[in-house]
Amino acid sequence: MTLLAGGAVLLCIAGLLAVPVEIEFAVKRKEKLEGFVCFIWMFGLVRREISSDGGKEEEAGGEAKAETKPKKKSKSRWRGRLMKMATAKTFLARLARYVRDVTACVRIYGVRLDARIGTGDPADTGMLWGFIGPAELLLAGLSNIRSNIKPEFNEEILELDGEGRVRVIPLRVLAATFLFLLSPAVIKMAWELAR
Repeated sequence: MTLLAGGAVLLCIAGLLAVPVEIEFAVKRKEKLEGFVCFIWMFGLVRREISSDGGKEEEAGGEAKAETKPKKKSKSRWRGRLMKMATAKTFLARLARYVRDVTACVRIYGVRLDARIGTGDPADTGMLWGFIGPAELLLAGLSNIRSNIKPEFNEEILELDGEGRVRVIPLRVLAATFLFLLSPAVIKMAWELAR
């Protein structure tokens, strides 16, 4: 009887995760981050809005200045990790397949994204653009997405302006993520990065 009850609970959870979630969002960042995200579930019966006015960013500014030396160490660590991921062909192929699987679970209704991104170091910006550039080209090819992401090599900057609405089926995303995380290419990459 307990096994039957457990199966019924799992079936109910799977049924709830199969109900689409709509996500409406708007984000703007120049000097401070402003925006909102609204989650709509059960065909409009459940709504949850999370908004930000950028007030918390100023409070965290003092802490970021105090920790300038550890950032340089983590930069070189992350540079090595990014290079490992960028040169692993099996990992990149599996990542591309995961992105295809997830995008198949998502319905997009008019997304617009304008951004300027720069790290302050042309080499780091170039490496970052090596990941973002192909993704931006993929986004530009989709009919319901208008994206304009530009690299800024001469200054440290992050400017965003975007809005849109997407519909996601959580069960399909969880299944694709589970298969991605358990794939041999991802496990091998995680093992190499942990060493």
